[in-house]
Amino acid sequence: MMLPQILTDAFHDESRGRKALALARLLHALGLVARRTYRPGTDEVSDPVQLRRISELTHRIATKQVQLLTASEAGMPDATFLQFLAEALDEIEVRPDALAELMSAGHAEDSGIRVVERDGRGGRT
Repeated sequence: MMLPQILTDAFHDESRGRKALALARLLHALGLVARRTYRPGTDEVSDPVQLRRISELTHRIATKQVQLLTASEAGMPDATFLQFLAEALDEIEVRPDALAELMSAGHAEDSGIRVVERDGRGGRT
């Protein structure tokens, strides 16, 4: 699967904040994708296997996001993470164009959100 450009662009940038923001957009998009597994009008799940896959993927993405935001060197290198992400998104059968559209909604430049980088001592960089 090809990853959405918004995600690959962020990971080619050195900014941890930009990467974390792209992952936040991805998590939001996956939440919307997970809704497809619900049985309309009920509290039931029509596709528990798919919901579990999405849940596991969101956990891995959130873990990477925390590592980025805390400047942790633990976890997968970015290139390995992107490879994992492409394979996992392919497994849950999300169309790349649909995912890109969901991720682009409310783009930071359009909404006035700014990413402020901080050094390890709490100061801005």
